[in-house]
Amino acid sequence: MVVDGLVVVPAEAERRGGVQPVVALRVDGGPRADVAAGSEVVLHATAAVPPGTGSIVSVEWDLDGSGRFGVREQVTPAEAVSVERSWSYGEAGTYFPVVRVAAHRFGDASTPYGRLENLARVRVVVR
Repeated sequence: MVVDGLVVVPAEAERRGGVQPVVALRVDGGPRADVAAGSEVVLHATAAVPPGTGSIVSVEWDLDGSGRFGVREQVTPAEAVSVERSWSYGEAGTYFPVVRVAAHRFGDASTPYGRLENLARVRVVVR
């Protein structure tokens, strides 16, 4: 669907179709959190692929916006996953933690080939 010149895709994997995972991320329940330095935030990621198109095989975090996805979650390949990670930032600033999710048509978590990835990010403002 096109709205005001922008392509708007459904938020649900079943309605969107395709094979790329649909990923959503929340921080403390919303798209943004404002916290004091050292305070913990809770990041909640959900991801899904349409039925019969494959499985989510990996979930990785770039918690400081550096572009390095050094934190990995243990996930069992499935059509949908939900993970939470607590994190705190020691210095004031604006951070954009990112979750990267990969799906594979045959649910093979061991191969780097044939993976389809998608990202979601939120904003954390630390004062």
